[in-house]
Parts: sequence; C-alpha cells; structure tokens
Amino acid sequence: MKYIAYFILIFIVACKNNNSGPKATYTIKGCIMNGTTGQVYANQALSAEVHTRQITGPTAQLGTSTTDASGNFTLSYTQTDINYSEASVRISSNFLIIDNIPVNKDVDSTFYISSLGNVKIYLYTKNPLEINKDTLFISYIDISGNNVWDTIYKTINGYYKEVRVKTPYDNFWYGRGYNQIHQDPNHSLGIIGGNLLYAHITGDPYIDNATLNY
Repeated sequence: MKYIAYFILIFIVACKNNNSGPKATYTIKGCIMNGTTGQVYANQALSAEVHTRQITGPTAQLGTSTTDASGNFTLSYTQTDINYSEASVRISSNFLIIDNIPVNKDVDSTFYISSLGNVKIYLYTKNPLEINKDTLFISYIDISGNNVWDTIYKTINGYYKEVRVKTPYDNFWYGRGYNQIHQDPNHSLGIIGGNLLYAHITGDPYIDNATLNY
C-alpha cells in the first residue's frame, strides 16, 4: 500500500508540472541615441542576453534585432526562467552596451549612450577643517583631459558643486593636506597619495551624484 501511494503522488506531481501552459512573450523597443550630441545609433546589429549579478551565474540569449535609420528597434523574446539574483537584460552590438533592462517585462524607452555627463559632488566629514591649518584637495579629469585641482579651506557638509566629465566613469582623488595628496608631474597619474572615489557617469541627460567622505 505504501508503494502504491508513493506512485500516485509522483504521477500527480508530474501531471501538474506538465500543465504549466505556454510562456509569455515580452518586447523591448525604443530608440538608441547619444544624449550629448543627439546622434542616433542607426543600423546597429543588436543581440539580447539575460544574466544575473553573479560573476559565474547563468546567461541565455534572448534574440536579435537591428536599429533602423532613426535608431529605433524592436526585440521580442519568450519568457526566461533566469529571473533571480537581480537578473537583467543586456543589449549590445559591436559599438554599444545597454545594461540593467528589466527581465520578463515589456519595455518602451529611449536608451541613451552619451559621451559626456554631469555629476554633483557632495562632501561630508565628522572632523571639520581647521581654518588656516587644514586644506582639502580634490583632483579629477575634465572633458578636455586636463587635471583639475580644487582647494577647499572651509568645512563643507553637503552639496559642493556640479562638474562635467566624460563617460562612463571618472576618478576623483582627494585628501587633506599636502602629506595626504599633492601634485607631481613626474608621476604617471600626476598625483602622489590621495584617496580614490570611482564615480560611474551615466551620461546626458542624466545627472549622477558622488559623495566624498573626507
């Protein structure tokens, strides 16, 4: 009797799994353009892949498409089972990558891949700068490729300024006083010492934030 009951249970579960029904179809569509120049990415052969945040996590090809002369495209795919571990869709060509697109959802958007972008810098500290004794130095590369140095004498806790830099990232080096950081033209980076803030720059028309805890 125990053997028969076990067999019936397996049969019921198997039947249930086979009646899941057809999977849904989702569509990603929109226009791909450079938000800085307004130029569209025309005639791009695109491929879509789903992946997770795990470095060695599973991936799967979802489909292909091509942008038209106006940068528009449509790509449809069948519902994927890779929908865990912060899974997302990546669309790429030989010249571009669009990442973090929601998986198993219809998406209709303008996708910006920009040359330049703005970032708002915020400064925070628990140890105020001593007037005439303490100095905060910040260094970064501007859109012309020049190494910019900011010298700050007064304590700032909050918004400092907004700068324009190249995408997809910029490095902000900072430190308090000459002993922590200073300029050296003989060094490969032109900088000796300092703390590094690696800032991702999304690009126009978006504005990113960067926080320096000094």
